[in-house]
Amino acid sequence: MINKILVITNTIDAGGAETFVMKLFRCIDRSQYIFDFLINKRESNFYLKEINNLGGSVFYGYSKSRDPFKSFYSIYKIVKSNQYEIIFCIAVHPIGFIDILAARLGGASKILTRSTTTATRFKLSLLLAFISRPFMNLLTTVRIAPSKEAGEWLFGKSEIRKDNVCILTNGIDVQQYIFSQERRTLMRRKLNIPKDMFVVGHVGRLCNQKNHAKILNVFAEIKKEKQNSILLLVGVGELEAEIKEKTEKLGLNDSVILLGTRNDIPDLLMAFDVMVFPSFYEGLPNSIIEAQATSLPCIISDTISKELKITDRVVALSLDKSDSYWAKVVLDKSTEERKDMCKEITEAGFSIYDTTNRLLDILKEYNNR
Repeated sequence: MINKILVITNTIDAGGAETFVMKLFRCIDRSQYIFDFLINKRESNFYLKEINNLGGSVFYGYSKSRDPFKSFYSIYKIVKSNQYEIIFCIAVHPIGFIDILAARLGGASKILTRSTTTATRFKLSLLLAFISRPFMNLLTTVRIAPSKEAGEWLFGKSEIRKDNVCILTNGIDVQQYIFSQERRTLMRRKLNIPKDMFVVGHVGRLCNQKNHAKILNVFAEIKKEKQNSILLLVGVGELEAEIKEKTEKLGLNDSVILLGTRNDIPDLLMAFDVMVFPSFYEGLPNSIIEAQATSLPCIISDTISKELKITDRVVALSLDKSDSYWAKVVLDKSTEERKDMCKEITEAGFSIYDTTNRLLDILKEYNNR
């Protein structure tokens, strides 16, 4: 018998959380489990065709912030109508317990909730999180997080101390990311990037969390030292217009390229010379794990979980450090030779096959209860 799991998430776009779930869906034994998706953003359909090809279905709900009652009822109705017993809730904030409550009332008995990020800087959000955590923990059957910090944010420090949170790493298909000079050359040729061009890259949604203003400021400093530099930004998001405006103000129009959503991330990472990732907060971002697998130097903010540093390719800097300091570290670190990091990534537990097997163990354990 095939068990259908309803994944409750915001989108099926190419963001980190959705990409992680899709990697699980590709690897899981689909004679046993099929993922269906309930999303609230109808325009975000990057993975729609693939979900259908893998045997899954997509349902459309409503945003909690815009239509809270419609959102709650749509979850309740879809769970009840389709008799879902297992829910996989992708949560960015403890207030997500409301979605879980709707699923519980609809008849779901097993709730797997995965945290995707760490604490925000906003006081109201922190207050809501404090109020919501007890309900999140009460309603969740299995607590999952990519890192301890992400687990603390959604479920609280006491749940981490009591070992009540399963750390499920953001695994990747390591073989796809083994560095290849041939693939690097081919991708640069496709992008019309000269062989001697210095390429700074970033992969992430164009949103406040990712701190693109810092990326642009650091790149402006890099350009002062290395004129033959270009910045490639991969991703889409609500700050696209703002990023374009700042790019123009800095006089970088000819040196910054927005590539949008891509399905060739491994080859793009190989084409980069360095990744700059100054996020304000993160869970355990896929793109930095993938970048390390390609042996790409990564200069990241020290606000990101230390568990992210799998190889010696990562340098964590304070966001208080000047843009020129960041630029100096970027230029210094980018001189390292690329090499095969497959063994390091696998031994650190970041193979998607290990991650999928861990999820299967969780599902089997709770199916036997």
